[in-house]
Amino acid sequence: MKNQNEMLQLAKQVQALAENGLHFSENDFDLDRYQILEEISLRMLSLVTGL
Repeated sequence: MKNQNEMLQLAKQVQALAENGLHFSENDFDLDRYQILEEISLRMLSLVTGL
């Protein structure tokens, strides 16, 4: 359970970083990378929550 909670917190941190990057970045290279990071965070959340 502790590992699951830690993974959930890490996924939320990654998602927050991705959202900030998508909001503030202006060049396509960075936007693409932050989009990938957001997709990874959503997959992590899915694995942890089972949704």
